Amino acid sequence: MVVIEANDLKFNYGKNIILDGINFSIEKGKLVSIIGPNGSGKTTLLRNISGALRPSAGSIKLWNKDITSYKKRELAKHIAYVPQSTMVDFGFTVMDVVLMGRSPYIGRFGSETHRDMEVAKDAMEMLGVLKLKDKKITQISGGERQRVAIACALAQTPEVIMLDEPVSNLDIQYQVQVLNLLKNLCSEKGMTVLVVLHDLNLASEYSDTVILLNSGRIEHMGSPYDVMTVPVIEKAYNTKIYMMANPISGKPYLMPVRI
Repeated sequence: MVVIEANDLKFNYGKNIILDGINFSIEKGKLVSIIGPNGSGKTTLLRNISGALRPSAGSIKLWNKDITSYKKRELAKHIAYVPQSTMVDFGFTVMDVVLMGRSPYIGRFGSETHRDMEVAKDAMEMLGVLKLKDKKITQISGGERQRVAIACALAQTPEVIMLDEPVSNLDIQYQVQVLNLLKNLCSEKGMTVLVVLHDLNLASEYSDTVILLNSGRIEHMGSPYDVMTVPVIEKAYNTKIYMMANPISGKPYLMPVRI
């Protein structure tokens, strides 16, 4: 069942072409990683899908309905987006921030219900930040803020969650925890996950599908075995690569070679 579909998607900043003819379809319950060199359009693609940016041409469909036809509150019940920057400058508590994820379900003059509180606590428990619930968001580390931002997104109870470099500021134990959680949400709850990753080996290990963007176009899309090959990665990143099979999972494992 196709959840998200892009048809000849294009996006320009003025005369600068950022996305140029993007076509793909993503099925329900899949974890899809988006990789590619800096400036390839990864963040812009997520922001187009989230509705934060409007395509210059072409279309994006969610459940076969054009993304631009959704009202913001309605779209937020379907898609949650965690951007790269998770800095909050105001003195909200962690609980306050996570409860912001419930805003699509709360009326303009409404207040949080017992259900909203329980959903928020469950999300914080999954990310290991429930113990921080009464701390000010400005008083916790960058890695903790990252996990709070993901908990806020999960509190939206979305069908699709999109994350832009969600593990870049995390220690390895939390990288594994977050990606294991995302993988389990796909397999156990049927959630669809799109995640931008710079670590090619994490993308290889956790993804059902990998999208390789370069210069605003999809160069390759397929399973990790299809995309994580020496010729493909060397061409995209202009770097000499050695590849072997991960001895435990069998997935492609890539290492840069000093020359």
